[in-house]
Amino acid sequence: MEKIKIPTFPLSQFVKYIWVYESSINTTTNAIQTFAVEGCPIIIFHYKQPLKCKTGNNNWASHPQQCVIGQIKNFGEIIESGNEGMVAVVFYPDGLSPFINIPLIELTGLIVDLELVFGKAVKEIQEKICEAGSNEERIPLIEHFLFNQLKTRENECYNDIRFAVTQMQLNNKISILKLASEVNMSKRNFERKFLENVGLTPVFFNRIVRFQKAIKFINQQNKLSFTELAYMSGYYDQSHFIRDFKQFYGQPPKEFNQNQNFG
Repeated sequence: MEKIKIPTFPLSQFVKYIWVYESSINTTTNAIQTFAVEGCPIIIFHYKQPLKCKTGNNNWASHPQQCVIGQIKNFGEIIESGNEGMVAVVFYPDGLSPFINIPLIELTGLIVDLELVFGKAVKEIQEKICEAGSNEERIPLIEHFLFNQLKTRENECYNDIRFAVTQMQLNNKISILKLASEVNMSKRNFERKFLENVGLTPVFFNRIVRFQKAIKFINQQNKLSFTELAYMSGYYDQSHFIRDFKQFYGQPPKEFNQNQNFG
């Protein structure tokens, strides 16, 4: 069972969607599913058995009961045993920054126990989530928890980085130097602030933007050649297009239609 919910305001400014997932498989063998790089940090609240996952060539590991997943640079895989249940809060690329007091780059590539980020308040929300009888009860609890975290945070340059992220999503060929100039920062300072608020360099984030743009084109116009897709998505050549697909999806573009599974 899967369900996607758009959060209420003001969280909707920072949270892309809330994904409710409950495993429904009934088998003695584990099912493995692939998930692609989306460029979005995630907070997960498990109310049943935590998922096991891995990214890239890393080893399999179980999630903490409540955790934050920083930006990932490689595709990932999850194992379903049939007894998982979770609510995942998927933030915009820059959306997690106003909720925490640590640079996002310190979470990149990591799955971290939520209590290490938010402290003792996590134990209380964890108990309430596990005691709740339905996801209709869990989601407002999670939204209230996040709203309380948001009220205590201040981030002076957040609006500048949000503007830059939006501009890159609109035009992934825009230069980093031009973006830095538009927010009145030096290139070096802009790159540092981008790392702190997004968890990736502007250049690497731009690769993810191109990849996600390619996915949209494939879904809308799957009769296009790879060369056409690469050009329309902002790639300079087909080889870079295929390289990113393998890194961010785990397979070449030609396998996409047979194995679509994007969060």
